[in-house]
Amino acid sequence: RRVLFRSEIVKLMCEGFKKEEIIKILGQTPGIIEDRLKKSKNELGVKSNRELMAYYRKNGYVPLGDESF
Repeated sequence: RRVLFRSEIVKLMCEGFKKEEIIKILGQTPGIIEDRLKKSKNELGVKSNRELMAYYRKNGYVPLGDESF
């Protein structure tokens, strides 16, 4: 579920949803959403959400990272 959850966040961002809307849609706290985005960016070596979204658009997913979840 982790891969889908991270990808789901980025997919919603690509569809134009704001973080506040994503939080409500996924039923998660702001901290969890921010943490997932931060970990995804670190794993891919990108600095911004824009770069993260570009990766998602090109590959269709955000890769699984560490086992902390």
